[in-house]
Amino acid sequence: MSAKDQAIVDRTRAIPLIQFAISYLKDAAEALKYRELLGEPAYLIAMLERRPAIEDAAKIARVANELWLCRGDLGAELGIRAMAETVYRFSEKVRDFPAPVFMAGQVLEHMTGHPTPTRSEISTIYDSLARGYEGLVLSDETAIGRFPVESCQAAALFKG
Repeated sequence: MSAKDQAIVDRTRAIPLIQFAISYLKDAAEALKYRELLGEPAYLIAMLERRPAIEDAAKIARVANELWLCRGDLGAELGIRAMAETVYRFSEKVRDFPAPVFMAGQVLEHMTGHPTPTRSEISTIYDSLARGYEGLVLSDETAIGRFPVESCQAAALFKG
């Protein structure tokens, strides 16, 4: 962590609404270091973007407040086929983790430029929620997409 990052953590860790999402987490040992650095009651989100983090997810879930399965970066590391296989195997265990798990990574990518999701995207959302994911993490859809409100509405179709 850079000195600038440490200064930000020091100034914000006690603010109840602040959550810390750690990218490219390696494993549970690294997650524990972040937990110790942040302390309690800081909210720690473990972004699972690397194979070692996926393999250590059960242990990470005992340290972090929530897990995000980030398919985009995972796909860049593993390749498309291996990413799909890894997500499939990981998804079989989602209900067993002690922390909530969220699906991230181009969940509604089509909606960055279109007002409606694809049938495939909606099917993937339904399947993810049925498997036990707590919800979705939108990124480009809301950060740079032309239809952020519609993206949020589509993501919320199956909640409630």
